[in-house]
Amino acid sequence: MALARILIVEDEAITALDISRVLERLGYEVIGTADKGTKAIELTDELEPDLILMDITLKGELDGIETSALIQKNHNIPVIYLSAHNDDSTLERSRSANSYGYLLKPLNDRDLNSCLRMALFRFDAENKLKESEENLHLSFKMNDILFNSLPSLALIINSKGIILEVNDKSAEVNFDTSHFKGSDIREVFP
Repeated sequence: MALARILIVEDEAITALDISRVLERLGYEVIGTADKGTKAIELTDELEPDLILMDITLKGELDGIETSALIQKNHNIPVIYLSAHNDDSTLERSRSANSYGYLLKPLNDRDLNSCLRMALFRFDAENKLKESEENLHLSFKMNDILFNSLPSLALIINSKGIILEVNDKSAEVNFDTSHFKGSDIREVFP
């Protein structure tokens, strides 16, 4: 099984072929190549790669950074930029585009493999963190619903005796407890 399914976006055919051969030798599956931004967008929609290697300076209407921005509107796919340029403005543009890496051409096999593995690891970790945060948020929301549906007044107190939350039951009995939040329980109920 391949380490990842990769789309190569490179306008130099020989360079694209060379990268493709290196990737396959390293255990990756090259699912397509594109030489223009518009073609890269079409292939991304069609093939749904795990990662995109994107030349920054593509010929045509869209450069690599513009193409990546359009792809990211519809897909959550990590992009590693490739460039023969290492000037500050190019580096800054790639950084502002939330890239997962930046490699200078000609590519070194070891650097390419390391960058790919780190990008895939970071992407996976970010997705797991996002999923965990969403689950935690849902859990808090469910707990809040349960807490506020209790039939009597309830408080959440931390280990130091500070009142963190008061449920909605107090409002039903015309007893304002909102000022209790942040108070020491021993002062509220001596």
